[in-house]
Amino acid sequence: MNNHELLKQLKSLETGQPDIEWVSRNREILLSQIRSQQAKPVELFSRAGANFSWQAVQVLFPVRLAVRAVTAVGLVIVFLLGSSVTSAWADRSLPGDLLYNVKITTEKVQSAITTSAEDKTKLEMEFAGKRLDEIKRLSAEQPTSGRQKEIKNTLASYKKNLEQVNNNLAQLAGQGNAEKTAELATLVNSQTTGYSKSLAESEQAIKSQSNDFGQQVKEVLDLSLATTDQALEIMVEKQQLAGAALSPEAIKQIIGERINKAKEKLTALKQEANNQENALSVISAKAQRQAAATRLATAREELALSGQSLESAQAALAGNDLTSVLNKLKEASQALRDAEAALTEPVLPAVEVEGASVIKEVEPAETLK
Repeated sequence: MNNHELLKQLKSLETGQPDIEWVSRNREILLSQIRSQQAKPVELFSRAGANFSWQAVQVLFPVRLAVRAVTAVGLVIVFLLGSSVTSAWADRSLPGDLLYNVKITTEKVQSAITTSAEDKTKLEMEFAGKRLDEIKRLSAEQPTSGRQKEIKNTLASYKKNLEQVNNNLAQLAGQGNAEKTAELATLVNSQTTGYSKSLAESEQAIKSQSNDFGQQVKEVLDLSLATTDQALEIMVEKQQLAGAALSPEAIKQIIGERINKAKEKLTALKQEANNQENALSVISAKAQRQAAATRLATAREELALSGQSLESAQAALAGNDLTSVLNKLKEASQALRDAEAALTEPVLPAVEVEGASVIKEVEPAETLK
């Protein structure tokens, strides 16, 4: 439709004048409906928003005139704001929705036209935040095979975003402006920490969709932690070189919070180790019990190593030796990962063969809890 035809339709509305007495009589009805809606906001571009808008127009105008008014206003909106409205709808879409491909394509175009590594990294962090929001919203819905597939793919996309952030940070660490790189690392550290917390809070909801998501969520959380640590390392390095984004005291505070988080993880794994030790007595098969005890002993060794590394990191932090702090944090993090792997390693069921307990390797694995 050209501009001339659009103006012609708008002009035709002038002939339709609502009855003044009718409008006055129904105004209070409309206002009462509006007041009742205030407690429950309605989004403009949602289905509920469209229904409410239509009801409001029907109260103000006769049906025939209401149809003409809505048609004309809709034409104006599409004409003036078509691409913006489509973008707004797409941005709120979820995997499986009609406009989700528009959302992803828009992101790809943004990334393609962005040249600097710093800006690309910021975009990847932004996209990761969108994927996390989608994961949380999908997990709140009723489990279906389609939803499970969408959650799995979105978790994979979130992981891919973080991997790209890691690659960009590694590239920028050896080049570019020290101050800008430190500022970027500070941003990545802050956002990734928030994302990790949000994902951990949603972990149970995600697993309620499917138990198969447990390992995938763990991998993403581990990557988030690795991204945080890499950003911390760059912050310390660049601050020492150029006195960049944050003061030494601010960086020390962030590192202190990171140490405390590792200590919380250590405490949780120690409790899990105690639970598994108590469960050893109920394993009747000797070979299976011995295998579980060996893994438990390995986990306790790693936990002890992690505890020692964290204590050393705390002491180095008090002495302002930030480089040593980060090295000890790396040691502690690796030991915690190894301990968790030992505690969650599957324990194969055992069968009796000629009076002796042996592990039956052909059976599905079960986790000792």
